[in-house]
Amino acid sequence: MIQNYDDAINYIHGRNKWAKKNTFARIDDLLEALGNPQDQLKYVHITGTNGKGSVARMTEQLLLEHGLKVGLFTSPFIMRFNERIQINNKPISDQDLTRIMQRMEPILIKLDQTLPDGGPTEFETLTALMFVYFAQQNLDVVVLEVGIGGTWDTTNVIKNKLVAVITTIGLDHQKVLGNTVTEIAKQKAGIIKNQNQITVVGRLPELTIPVISNQTEHLYQLEMQFKLKKITQNDDGDWIFDWYDQQGRRFENLKLALLGNYQLDNVSVALETAALALQALNVTMQLELIQKALMKVEWPARFEKINQNPEIVLDGAHNLAGIQALIQTIQQRYFEQPVVVIIGVLSDKNYLKMLNELAKKPQIRVIVVSFTAPNQRAAIDPQTVVDELSIANIKAEDDWEIALNKELLQDPVAKIIISGSLYFVAEVRQIWSQKHII
Repeated sequence: MIQNYDDAINYIHGRNKWAKKNTFARIDDLLEALGNPQDQLKYVHITGTNGKGSVARMTEQLLLEHGLKVGLFTSPFIMRFNERIQINNKPISDQDLTRIMQRMEPILIKLDQTLPDGGPTEFETLTALMFVYFAQQNLDVVVLEVGIGGTWDTTNVIKNKLVAVITTIGLDHQKVLGNTVTEIAKQKAGIIKNQNQITVVGRLPELTIPVISNQTEHLYQLEMQFKLKKITQNDDGDWIFDWYDQQGRRFENLKLALLGNYQLDNVSVALETAALALQALNVTMQLELIQKALMKVEWPARFEKINQNPEIVLDGAHNLAGIQALIQTIQQRYFEQPVVVIIGVLSDKNYLKMLNELAKKPQIRVIVVSFTAPNQRAAIDPQTVVDELSIANIKAEDDWEIALNKELLQDPVAKIIISGSLYFVAEVRQIWSQKHII
């Protein structure tokens, strides 16, 4: 029986994790028993192989600065579980989370006993918790990040979508989504419910565009219907740019404090998404509010500098597309300076290609490390993978702190990036924050 916050968290984590099928039967039954709270809300729904978290966070801040009360649902968390469910940048309280889970517990027990394939999964339980909480808070809009894919993702039970967003499409979660980018595109396009759905897309592979455009008559594509111009970077690393779209919006001399080249695409997508959502809500987008929003945005573990001297950066490049984006940022930011990448990767990722991509760059030395993966998933074994690759500038260490200390002893001013799985990067950030000020 759930009596306190720890009980509630343990109950959520104790749910079945990998029982996903092409059905909404479990979540539908759970939400119906809860009064269908999801139907009381309006949404911006965001999917994508990479970038969906950053776009969600920027979109949330843009809407918030324009006077709206905004819910945000993302995954995974970096520092604390409650981060996954936020209103106006404030995570759900321990008390609210516990209260709602106490209400849900008898319903879940009943569904466990009556549903032929078992009761709701961990993610279905969390998603229902989020819907209940947000429905109680009189929100103007919810920025909702998809878990995996789109068509059969638990979040796709929603109806009132102001904007559907697909940030990027690449090869990831192939066992669930398909083996080609077009198959994956079909899954992600599943969040577009009809031809009238306003849809924003980022920089997608060309062969996936027809898959998306066949689903909607209202497609807004990066570099086609909206784009950035006059992009520069100041001494602090802030991006400065103009942004405009084909609907006549033009905002000049905007500034974004997030590092990483890939954030330029993300901010452009977020601006168009926010503009269309505000338009649907009859709110006028304003330059000064955009600028306030972009300078307030923080997104941990996405090319986040956690130490100045030596420079240490966290970046959750957890798949091949993420690694390619990270390499582009390394080359732009550090030119030909030597960079050490300490990386931990889940075994269900395309880790050989990820590590090969890093190793091809002469300025990058790679150290593969181990970490404890959650939710019954496994991390790669560093020494086994390094032996298999047999590449000179890739080596193995058991522990990231040992690897970091060795590199700093060897080169006290080295540029170090700690990357890979967001679970690994979150572990590093939690430990680092206990010992240092971020």
